[in-house]
Amino acid sequence: MRDSGNVQARFEWIGVFIAVAAASMLGCGTNISGEPVVGIVVEPAMVTIERENDNDQMREVIFRLHNKTSSTVQIGKLQSSCSCTVAKPLTKKTLFPNDEVEIFLSVSIPSQGEQESILTVETDCPQSPSIALVVIARGLRKLPPYFYRQTNRVDVVVRNPEDGWADLYVDTVESSADHDWVSDFSVSSPSLSIEVTQKEVLHRLPDNGLVKRYRFRVSVEKSALGGDDITAWFTASPSDASKFPPIPLFFRFERRYTVVPAVIRFESQVGEGSQVQKLTVFFSGDEDWSCEPVDVPTFVNIVTDSANPPLPLFAKRFSISLSENPENLPKSMLLRFMTSISPKELLEVPLVFGEAQN
Repeated sequence: MRDSGNVQARFEWIGVFIAVAAASMLGCGTNISGEPVVGIVVEPAMVTIERENDNDQMREVIFRLHNKTSSTVQIGKLQSSCSCTVAKPLTKKTLFPNDEVEIFLSVSIPSQGEQESILTVETDCPQSPSIALVVIARGLRKLPPYFYRQTNRVDVVVRNPEDGWADLYVDTVESSADHDWVSDFSVSSPSLSIEVTQKEVLHRLPDNGLVKRYRFRVSVEKSALGGDDITAWFTASPSDASKFPPIPLFFRFERRYTVVPAVIRFESQVGEGSQVQKLTVFFSGDEDWSCEPVDVPTFVNIVTDSANPPLPLFAKRFSISLSENPENLPKSMLLRFMTSISPKELLEVPLVFGEAQN
C-alpha cells in the first residue's frame, strides 16, 4: 500500500510543473499563477522640461523600462520623431523577467514655444510591441508681444488669372485683441501685390496672452501673367521696427500656349515661288477654343489651315504668305493672335524678313 502523503506531494509537484510549462508556452504577458501582467512598464510616463535661460539649450532625460513579464524581452529599433531628441546607445537590449534598463535621451530645448518629441521603442513583447517615450520641451516664457509662427513657404502654379494668388498667415502672441502689433508688411517683387484679408484670435494662453493670426493674400499683377516665373519674399514687421523671418514666395507660370515655330522667317522673294509658312498654336487645355489674327498688315496673308489630317481641338494651324518683296519690308515685326480663352492676352509671334544670319 502506497503512502498517501507521498502521492499528494507528487501530484502537487506535477501541478507546479504543468503551470511552469504553460507559462513558458504562453510567453510574454503571463506569470506562473496565470494572472495577466501589463508587459513593459515605462517610468516616468512622460517628461516635461522647461528652458531656464538663454544658455539652457540641451537637456538629458531618463526613462526606465521594467520587464513585468515572466519571459525574456528583446529591445529592437529606437526611432525618434525629430532630430531634436537623440537616444544614447543602450547598455543592454535583453531584459530578463523583472529586469529593467535606462534609456538616456539628449533633448534640444527651443528658444521659445513648445515642441513635442516621441522616441518609439520596438520590442518582441506582444503586450508592449511599441513603446512611446514622450518628451515635451518648452522654451523661455516671454511677455507679449512676440513672434509665434508663420507660413513656411508659398509655392503656386499659375494656370490662368484666377490661379494667380495665395494665402499666408503670421501668428503672434499679444496681450490685446484690439491693438495690432503687426504694423507693416511688404513683398519684394513689384509683380506681386499684398493685402490683409483677416485678423483673428486663435486662442488664449495660460499667462493671459493670446495667439493672434494675421492673414494675407498675395496676388500676381495682371501685367505679369504669362511672363517669367516669380521668386520673391514676404516680410511682416511689428511696430517696434524689428522684422519677422521672411517667407519665400514661388509663383510658377504654366504656359497655356505653345507656338511652333517660335519665329516665322521669310528668306526668298515673293512671286511664283513665294514661300508659305505654317504656324501651329497648341493649347494646354482640352476645350474648344478660337484663335484669330489681329492687326494684320496688308502685305501679310494669314489664313486658317484646315488641311488633312485635321488637328485636335487643342491646336490651331495657319498658313502665312507675303504679297510684297521682303527686300522692301522692315527687317522684323510681330504677328498678333487673339484667343477666346484669354481675351486680354495677345499671343505674339516674331516675323523676320531676309536670310538667316549664321
